[in-house]
Amino acid sequence: MSNILVIDNDTAFLMAMQNTLEYNKHTVVTLSNPVQTISVLSEHDFDCVLLDVAMPGTNGLDVLKRISESFPLLPVIMVSGESTFSIAVEAIHLGAYDFLEKPIETKRLLITIQKALEKKNWLIEKNVLLDEIFKQYRIVGNSTQLKKLLLDIKKWVLPTPRCWLQAKPEPARSWWPAPCIITANAAEDALKR
Repeated sequence: MSNILVIDNDTAFLMAMQNTLEYNKHTVVTLSNPVQTISVLSEHDFDCVLLDVAMPGTNGLDVLKRISESFPLLPVIMVSGESTFSIAVEAIHLGAYDFLEKPIETKRLLITIQKALEKKNWLIEKNVLLDEIFKQYRIVGNSTQLKKLLLDIKKWVLPTPRCWLQAKPEPARSWWPAPCIITANAAEDALKR
């Protein structure tokens, strides 16, 4: 079904997660040394990561931050046996998909992974559609400022599921050599109605 990376210093937890996930038709790679995380993620194509918060030598939140920066579409589910509300909030703020407390109920784990994979697929599809929109409607100009604006729009729209990018061609003006793109927040449009 999916490739999952499980990162934890507790070998018993790693074995339990591997057995549970493999029984449910997932391919699992376990990692007990979080320092290797980025290199392992670069070498393999993973669909989801389970990451422990408290590990010796490093903080799971720091690892989460590095994963989120390097692999923004990869869902990371944080796990911890000693969780506090503030740690959970910080993890979500740093880009975690969800936060689960140990011991993890199997049904909840599987549902969380399924939802994380659905969100990842949705974001990938959304990114593909955005690329098609930007290719379909030519933007006049090649300035670095315009390119930066387009990248900013993509970054803003991609991670925000409540926002949609609407695009429609605008009739070319006599002084404008090509159709231009109009973007709007669908939520704003809905409120105006």
